Amino acid sequence: MRVAAAEALLEACIYQPERLPEAMGEAGRALGFDYLSLVSSNLEDPAFILSEDQREAMAAYFADGWFEVDYRAATERQLPLNTLFLDHRAIGEDARKRTAIYNELFLPNRMAHSAGMRFDLDGKEEWFCFAARGEDKGVIDGKDAQGFVRIARTAMQAASIAARLQASH
Repeated sequence: MRVAAAEALLEACIYQPERLPEAMGEAGRALGFDYLSLVSSNLEDPAFILSEDQREAMAAYFADGWFEVDYRAATERQLPLNTLFLDHRAIGEDARKRTAIYNELFLPNRMAHSAGMRFDLDGKEEWFCFAARGEDKGVIDGKDAQGFVRIARTAMQAASIAARLQASH
């Protein structure tokens, strides 16, 4: 039920694309995530679709080249498109918790556990759908991971359709 309600929030943005950033935040919170965002795969010049309350932490993520040491981005970019990435399955817990990016950025900003999927947006560009939550909420797995896959596909579809509609006007 929670996933269907979150999907409905995002689907409503097809005709109101300006609402998509805040709907991403609402949908993420409904599913127990602290972050739910769409990020372009051009990490050197990133574009984001995320709620206002998530912008500060995401800006910190890209400041000073954080992405160059992000074990999640490096691993996820190697996976085929439309493949679910769960950080706790890709990176050993001990290795993850010894990194500066985990301790200095992910942990304090409630991004300790994450899930991601990379999509091809209309054959032009790749985007990531990214969800994260704090250490206290545990890893994203099982039903939470299944819910993320559904919501990630819905978010990407809503963004794609909204972009095509805007381009046609």
